[in-house]
Amino acid sequence: MFLEVRVKNCFVFKNQIVFTLYPLNKTTAIYGPNDAGKSCLIKSIPAMKDILLNQRFELKSNLFSNSSICELGITFLY
Repeated sequence: MFLEVRVKNCFVFKNQIVFTLYPLNKTTAIYGPNDAGKSCLIKSIPAMKDILLNQRFELKSNLFSNSSICELGITFLY
């Protein structure tokens, strides 16, 4: 189980965002206004899985950033 997902300069996220999950909660919801990046956050999770499994993955850097480097991070419970 992972506790935290971090994404920077990937899809719509120019600055780093941190999505924290709490291990005692059985349900997690992602909500917010339209065009806030909910779908982009969900798209980054399978990309992280593919990286960990050494499989092909596809990421797009932020269009408005000068850097083409996407930064992803996961914090695991164990």
